[in-house]
Amino acid sequence: MARGPADAPVTIRWFADLTSPLHPQALAVLRQVVDAYPSDVRLVFRHAPLAARPEARLLHEAAVAGAEQGRFWELHDVLLQRPVADRERLADYAAKLGLDRARFLDAIQSGRAAAAVDRDITDGRALDVRGTPTFFVNDARIDGVVTRDVLDQAITTALAQARAR
Repeated sequence: MARGPADAPVTIRWFADLTSPLHPQALAVLRQVVDAYPSDVRLVFRHAPLAARPEARLLHEAAVAGAEQGRFWELHDVLLQRPVADRERLADYAAKLGLDRARFLDAIQSGRAAAAVDRDITDGRALDVRGTPTFFVNDARIDGVVTRDVLDQAITTALAQARAR
């Protein structure tokens, strides 16, 4: 659930809730950043479905099931356009993207997807993530939707620190 080179000097960890009304705005800024720094930035999506949005949990599990088949970002984009809290409909969306429907459902029904979401939630709690979006540019924390300029500054700082090592 990442974009960009694995050896990039800057990693942006994005704790996100797919059902948040702020999610599309954050996504737009992050896409610009990844495009602007193709060899320097890696974006890693981290699941943070908020308890106040119970429908978010299943969408995040569906995203993990899509990631198991290498199609996280494609399914992510579909989920933003057509969010539903029904496993069968989610499996239909996955199948339309070319994913194996049975394997997709198994990831959700077996608990594998839930375990992956739980790991991200636990990691987020350890970092005191209380809301979304929350970003970590290497180790620098940024809360809330940010502008491209704010992320550019954080990336510039992180790149300078990485080069100084």
